[in-house]
Amino acid sequence: MFGKSFILLALASLAQGKLSDEADKNLKTLIDNTLNTTIVWDRLAQMTDTYGHRLVGSEGLEKSIDWIVKLIKKDGIKVYTEPVKVSYWRREHESLKLLTKTRGKVNLKVNALGNTVSTPRGGITADVVPVSGWYELDQLLAKDPNAVKDKIVLYNFPFTTYGNGTSYRNKGAKKAEDNGAVASMIRSVASFGLNNNHVGFQTSPSTIPSVAITYEDAHLIDRMYKRATKQIETEVLSKKQVQFPRVHLDIRTKFDNLTHTSRNIIAEIPGTEYPDEYVVFGGHSDSWDLGVGALDDGAGSFTAYEALRQISKLPLKPKRTIQAVFWTSEENGGIGGIQFAKNREHLFDKMAFVMETDFNSGRPDGISFTGNEKQEKFLKDTAETYLKPHGFGYTVGKGYDGTDIDPICEEGKVPCAGFDSSVPVKNTYYNTTLGENNEDIPGGYFWYHHTDADRMEAIKPEQLAQCSATMAAYVYAIAQNDEALHKMH
Repeated sequence: MFGKSFILLALASLAQGKLSDEADKNLKTLIDNTLNTTIVWDRLAQMTDTYGHRLVGSEGLEKSIDWIVKLIKKDGIKVYTEPVKVSYWRREHESLKLLTKTRGKVNLKVNALGNTVSTPRGGITADVVPVSGWYELDQLLAKDPNAVKDKIVLYNFPFTTYGNGTSYRNKGAKKAEDNGAVASMIRSVASFGLNNNHVGFQTSPSTIPSVAITYEDAHLIDRMYKRATKQIETEVLSKKQVQFPRVHLDIRTKFDNLTHTSRNIIAEIPGTEYPDEYVVFGGHSDSWDLGVGALDDGAGSFTAYEALRQISKLPLKPKRTIQAVFWTSEENGGIGGIQFAKNREHLFDKMAFVMETDFNSGRPDGISFTGNEKQEKFLKDTAETYLKPHGFGYTVGKGYDGTDIDPICEEGKVPCAGFDSSVPVKNTYYNTTLGENNEDIPGGYFWYHHTDADRMEAIKPEQLAQCSATMAAYVYAIAQNDEALHKMH
């Protein structure tokens, strides 16, 4: 017979998050099995090769959703969809010509920003005024309130963080419009270029067109302006050869407001002991129409689902219900996440853990977490025990990042996490200010994100497997532990 003190000690150990021997064995097997396959890359390649990009409202997105549902059914996993009302914005024509005295009309690469309006019929011909950011624009306007009237404002900001860059994408056109500009341009929001454009959604409505141009062309226009305003010297060139940058911009877009229906996909393993407590994680199914959305966020959503699939194959099933979600319309306002949360407002207090993976699928670092010290300790212990021996995925940091889970997590009542991974690359590009001593860019992700380069070649099969294994470890441990994560205080 065991003494009372021994039994109490054992119960205390379980309460602190130590898994049973059987669960421990299953979790180790889970990681090994998940690492020993290239199925995530193979399946994602099949979908993107077959259907291409998955712009919200497009036929390609809905056909991809149909295909994913069939795949999950084939795997023998419970799956269902929930309707989401979405808008359908698309680009129909895009043209930008730099009008020069020495080279004639030079075609520049241009892409409209999400939800922007068209130019007037026939396009716009105007001078371009480049600024490095809000401060420089305000300085120009303080000196001359008409400094950008009837002109095009180009925001040629240095990339420091993605959030800083998207502020110009979101608010730049409205600021330019309010000061009399006829159009707005931004330099692509990314840490690197190779003449690729980076697109994205605008949050602040404007009645003037807004477009993205490449780093290289943004710098070209900036240099022309500075020569014309004598901010940089010229040699030998005649006055006629030095000119203000002038362009002809012609874009046509179409927007159907809330006329289409898309779907969230929910793949589910019912819990064996606590079926009304939920561990929820996933990524988004939609993408932008440049590239095929392999990295953003095909890789994120597929690695999450693979974690669920591997868990479903274990002999010891999870005690709590696990849901892997493919949210729709993340790229166009996070509508899928909003609808998902609305459908579950009555279940928030039953959610043990919610996690989103929408920031790279390179070598996994771990998770960023919002929760109390006891919850954090459980996650750190899990990471130390099961992931650190593999050399990846074991960092548990503060905070979270996820558009789709914001409606559930923003009040701080549900334990939430963002999945973190990275692709460190060398900074070889002018006017990028990331990294210590301007040498290392912590995220090669933005070389590909929202660009034509977001193809299957941007991701590696072994790193996708590592991402799935990392998520599987956290999710299974939370779902299997006797004490619910959301009840740890």
